[in-house]
Amino acid sequence: MMRRNNPVDMVKGFTLIELAVTLALLTIVLPAATLMFTSVFSSFRTLSDQTNLTQKSNFVLNKFSKEMNELEEIVEIWTEPEDILDGMDKNHFIYTNSFGERKGMKIAAEMTGLPEEPDREVLMNKFQYCDEDCDNPDAWHDLADDEDLVPSYYSNAILYFVDGIDDFYDDGEDDLDDINYIGLSLIFKYQDQDVPYDIVIYLDRDEE
Repeated sequence: MMRRNNPVDMVKGFTLIELAVTLALLTIVLPAATLMFTSVFSSFRTLSDQTNLTQKSNFVLNKFSKEMNELEEIVEIWTEPEDILDGMDKNHFIYTNSFGERKGMKIAAEMTGLPEEPDREVLMNKFQYCDEDCDNPDAWHDLADDEDLVPSYYSNAILYFVDGIDDFYDDGEDDLDDINYIGLSLIFKYQDQDVPYDIVIYLDRDEE
């Protein structure tokens, strides 16, 4: 006569030794898996940040280079408003290109605090461009904003040179037509680092 297997007899559990071995393996595998996941995530983030930095900086520098290569005449360099942003006029300018279009570029400033506070600070934190009606503040749009750039008075600037990069344009002494080079200096954010980008363009304007 055959003896039927009791379902209870077929259920097997873990022995104390098996549980101990399993726990020991988990204490080794889990940290290694966590470390590997963290490393993969960090590498992905680094690659993503590098890609974003490259794309943004290339876009801005290529746009600046294209506009300066098409520049025909510098119409105006100004400060707005002069009473607060005095000395920053070389970061704002209007120009016409070889197609007769009136355009502009500037490093936009942001005031922190109130004018009456002694610790107020001016931050040069946006690189802006306009392609029409540049007298209208709403016509300017960001090529790089404060999420892209390190916001500092000293870190972002448009520079003007007369005969070479050692000969700065001096308002009041030099004429606008004397400007033969225009440079752009920006510092982009990259994780916990500041990454500077500089470019100088020779203005190959048509001589009449």
